[in-house]
Amino acid sequence: MVWNSGSADNSVKDNTVSNLSQGMISNYINRGTSSPATGLQFLCNAQSSNVGTCLSALGADPTQDGMRAEQGSNSRAAGNTFAHLIADIYNPTAQVGAVNYFHNSAPNTEPTINIGAATTTYTGASDGCAASTLPISTSPITTASGTMGTVFFGLPTPITSTSGLSGIALREALLHNVAAYSFATEMPNRISLLHSTYAALGDAYSDLERVDLYLQTNELEAANSLYNGIVANRSLTGTEAYEFSHWGRQLLDISIALRQANKSSKAINTTQVGILASIADSARMWAKVRAQNWLQLYDGRSSINTFLYPPITSGGNQRQVLESSITGGDAAQNAVYPNPATDNIMVNYIASNDKENNIQIQLTDLLGRVVLQQPIANKGSQKIAIDKLSPGLYFYTIREHNNITLSGKLVKK
Repeated sequence: MVWNSGSADNSVKDNTVSNLSQGMISNYINRGTSSPATGLQFLCNAQSSNVGTCLSALGADPTQDGMRAEQGSNSRAAGNTFAHLIADIYNPTAQVGAVNYFHNSAPNTEPTINIGAATTTYTGASDGCAASTLPISTSPITTASGTMGTVFFGLPTPITSTSGLSGIALREALLHNVAAYSFATEMPNRISLLHSTYAALGDAYSDLERVDLYLQTNELEAANSLYNGIVANRSLTGTEAYEFSHWGRQLLDISIALRQANKSSKAINTTQVGILASIADSARMWAKVRAQNWLQLYDGRSSINTFLYPPITSGGNQRQVLESSITGGDAAQNAVYPNPATDNIMVNYIASNDKENNIQIQLTDLLGRVVLQQPIANKGSQKIAIDKLSPGLYFYTIREHNNITLSGKLVKK
């Protein structure tokens, strides 16, 4: 799931999805309002025959919520394969903007079970999926400081020339180089290469990454100057513009103040904690998550963000409400850990009322079936056995008199 990535030309690409009731979800602000279309695309993803709903878009404002208005283009098919089970594209009209999905004649690449504002257009063009796979090296990178050590996951090798590339292919190459330079921490000119690559990407979020780089190297005036121009230079409007000009501006002010005082990110004062808490509560996009992560680092507090899944069946209107948590680690108050877990989990919990005695923890699987339910104490820590559960992803909720007070995801290994 991609949540509030804004109007930038991002993509979710080259994944294989199976055994899920929901495949890929674009949640809230992932759509640009300019022309030509900008925003989030799903490209070259293989959805197995047992995936219920393949591509979903959810939100509340059709002008900016959803996915990019064009998935693929006349010159390149999107290249996803569909399961044709419950919904290939779920794009509810009242919540998100309309999409036009470009497909070709490759097997199962035309979405045929669509709900909401979704049309399909045939293009004879290639999807470019096989050709767009970029080279990955499994060898250690040798730098002026020596070899970077054994690489188990495969370290990207920078692409030395992007001449002749344009559109999606150029963006993929630039993002590939971002990954390569980010990993190569001993590369002498790594920071300057990252700056030039982000500048070539040319959007608000690559500018934001450059601001972070300036902060890392203590170039505070450069960070401030670049950030101040983002809204105007990238023609941001609405919620996205406000996120940068108001909430993000406050985050940067705190960061600069800490750098000027030569203090760590945990050395915030009471006023700054209050500002971060306000951003964590009220912002809607990237600044919200940054503030939540900052507060978690500062004092271990947890934050919960609500998102919506589409109906379980194509004819129904029941929607699943789930929550993602930024938790305060193993020892945090009101936390379920470890995560991932094997045979047991620990539950640290303090009830809202010390006399509360009707508290339950419940685990459900991806289909919403209850696989574990038992009472817990109103204060303290306790162990709960999950050794009989199958490996996979589960959702936990803690309720006081049927009111959800804590929820999140749990991975059983």
